[in-house]
Amino acid sequence: MLVISGMMNGAIYGLVALGFVLVYKASAVLNFAQGYMLLFGAYLFWFFRVTVGLPLVLAMIAAVAAGFAGGALIERLTLRRLIGQPLISMVTVTIFLSLVLEGLVSMIWGTYPLQHVAAFPESTIRLGKMVLTTQSLIAFGLALLAAGALIVFFRFTRIGLAMRGVAEGHQIMQSMGISVRRILNVSWGLAGVAATVGGILLGSTLGFQLGMSHIGLLAIPAAFIGGLESPEGAILGGLLIGLIESIVSGYVGNAAGVPAAFVVLILTMLVRPYGFFGLERIERV
Repeated sequence: MLVISGMMNGAIYGLVALGFVLVYKASAVLNFAQGYMLLFGAYLFWFFRVTVGLPLVLAMIAAVAAGFAGGALIERLTLRRLIGQPLISMVTVTIFLSLVLEGLVSMIWGTYPLQHVAAFPESTIRLGKMVLTTQSLIAFGLALLAAGALIVFFRFTRIGLAMRGVAEGHQIMQSMGISVRRILNVSWGLAGVAATVGGILLGSTLGFQLGMSHIGLLAIPAAFIGGLESPEGAILGGLLIGLIESIVSGYVGNAAGVPAAFVVLILTMLVRPYGFFGLERIERV
């Protein structure tokens, strides 16, 4: 049961980590605001579903569209102005962005958990001694489906191929007539989409609360373990982190799950600094 629960949560972690990887591949920026983009996207879905009263599907579409627009707006207003500046400046801005997003959520919706929203049918399925909820199963399937769609977009579409090229060098892509700024804007928008979908799935199963941002931060070790340059590695890293968190929480205690994930991250970095599927770059000096 712990393994199945971990796999279901891990698929969501992998989806959020995929957004983390897309931003890094296009701009070499570590987006530490990804967990808080998840929080903001989840609360936007709750707003459209409960406050506005939209049907479930329309509320999801509206939240995902807002997530894309929010990610693109973040890039346009903050990161774009720092192009050419030291990388530490961009990373610092993403940390400050996380605080801004959390503050906005607290000011608009308060600090208490929101009313529960059943995004998916609430029933149970019994497999032998195991009892699974349809919510968890649907969330697991949708997380893998969304991740697969983003990977296909990245691997086989024209914009996706341009994003891969931008990761290799901005000047080269500009010389080929490709707008680097547009590609960076799209990559941040897609990161917002991945975070929003992950937030909707987490909120529908665990509830809409501020603690979702800390759960979303588990995407960071998932991305590093899988490899910062591998979208597929982000998914596998998410599944691994989900398993570790679930098993350690089940046998040791709930408080030990998240620290255990970061301990595994440290151990992995000591053995494979580029992650299991990352590209090892050799620089000549």
